[in-house]
Formats: sequence, C-alpha cells, structure tokens
Amino acid sequence: TQDAKLELEVGLRYDYIYQQVYKWLNRRYIAPEFVYNNFSGSIGAIYKPTETLTARINYGNAWRPPNVSELFSDGVHHGAAAVEIGDTNLVAEKAHNTILGVDFVNDNWLIQTEVYYNHINNFIYLKPSLPATLTIRGAFPTFRYEQVNAAFTGIDFKAAYRIFKFLSWKGKASFLRAY
Repeated sequence: TQDAKLELEVGLRYDYIYQQVYKWLNRRYIAPEFVYNNFSGSIGAIYKPTETLTARINYGNAWRPPNVSELFSDGVHHGAAAVEIGDTNLVAEKAHNTILGVDFVNDNWLIQTEVYYNHINNFIYLKPSLPATLTIRGAFPTFRYEQVNAAFTGIDFKAAYRIFKFLSWKGKASFLRAY
C-alpha cells in the first residue's frame, strides 16, 4: 500500500471542574464554591510530499482554571522562602497555540524545525510586590497571584547525523520569547 501524503486530525474535549474550599476566616468556616467549564480543541495536518520531507501545522485552544493555591495562598511558602498572596477573583486561563514544523529524514540525517506562537488570555503568574513582608523570622520577598495577557513565541531546531552505525552527532537549539 502507498502511504497517504496528507493526514488530517481533529480533536474536541469538554471539561467541568467543581471546587469547594473550606477556610477558617474571622473565627468561622467559610466554604466558597468555584465552577469552571469549557471546551478545548485542536485541528492539524501533516503533509508528506516525499519520503524524506514532512510538513506539519497544528492549531489548538485549551484552558486552565486557577488552582486552590493561586486562589487562597496567604503566607510564607516555606519551599520558596517567600510570601505568596492568592486572589479569589482569578478566572480561567484560555490559550490559543499554533505550531508549524518541517522534518527532513534520510539514512544519515535528521533535521527538525518547529515555529510556534502561543497566546494566553488571563495568564496567571506570581508578581513581585513591595515592600517585603516582615516577620519575626526576617524579611520575605512578597508575591501576589495576578493575571495578564501573555504571548510565547519560539523556534526549536534539532539535527542529528549518523557518522557510523555506532557513532552519531546530535544538536538542539531553542529560542523562546515571552511577553
């Protein structure tokens, strides 16, 4: 049989997440509830014009709700030796990702290149906050969970050359720009 020159793939997914947190606040328990739901999906194509050359393109969207630490942190994170402060108003991140790739493979060479762009709405991150928090143990850097629209752009390159059956050379390089 002859291999297909073009392959198409599509995926769709639905997620529903329910979180309830029990927290001691002002000498009583509170139990806020959080409900998140959304669709994720992807569409892609692989084109193989020759035995040695392959081109790929993929678009996908995904999401991630804030986790309990991002919502409710309120004190020293002992592993990081820093104060982290959560925000119960955070909303889910939503990402749109596009990848273009080209592969060249023959008996001795493997060359792969991928270019990608990932835009994330409401990206959750720890933002440094001044002043530092003073405790009886000293001063701790302070960080607050916040959201911003972010973009990640990059290129990955990989090459390998078989010199002999028992000896080969491999190299990789990546460039990433995040804003």
